[in-house]
Amino acid sequence: MIDNREEDITFNWYNWGPLLCRFHITEKELEDVKNEINSDEKNRYDAKNILAGALKSQEGFSDYTRYNIFHILSKYFYIYTTHSMLDHAEMIENENFSMNEMHDKLHCSSMWINHMVAGEYNPLHSHSGEMSFVLYTELPEGIWSEIETTFEESLKRVPPGSIEFRYGTTNRHILKCITNKIFIPHVGDLFIFPNYLEHQVYPFQSDGTRVSISGNLSFRDDI
Repeated sequence: MIDNREEDITFNWYNWGPLLCRFHITEKELEDVKNEINSDEKNRYDAKNILAGALKSQEGFSDYTRYNIFHILSKYFYIYTTHSMLDHAEMIENENFSMNEMHDKLHCSSMWINHMVAGEYNPLHSHSGEMSFVLYTELPEGIWSEIETTFEESLKRVPPGSIEFRYGTTNRHILKCITNKIFIPHVGDLFIFPNYLEHQVYPFQSDGTRVSISGNLSFRDDI
């Protein structure tokens, strides 16, 4: 018999790759974000020509609203930044490094709102900046019935309206490891990820609109 007791073996697991985090914001934070969305409706600009999505409605926020929503979600950005920096030992070991200073330098360089309806989608793409995020604020009422029907037909089909993150090839027969993650978003879900992490959003056919807010984060050099 092989003795496979781990307590007798010295080892370390090394997991590497993009740092992807899924938060769920509070009801109060979600309400505050929605209030900002409603108050900014007349100040938004058409952003279809600068975004990747195959959507009719993609609008950029005013600087004022972008700042306010960033402030509402800032604790999640700081948590992500802290864990992200822990992966950069050379920065942490630098005697001039300050996590608080990095938090102070963090700002939202761009932010927009997507109104997705049946048949629309977001093709595989990446972002600018250093980190990116997407927050889901509304879902179509029939989306869960559509997802349930999809699973009943085939467990191999990608759920409608889901978001997929990819890093490297998706051919697991070659790498024998996980190179993508697929999520079914819920209202209040906040995903934060490196700007270079490719992702795409699959279409749904349910009536109604799915509303999401996306943005790019970077560190200011002038602070």
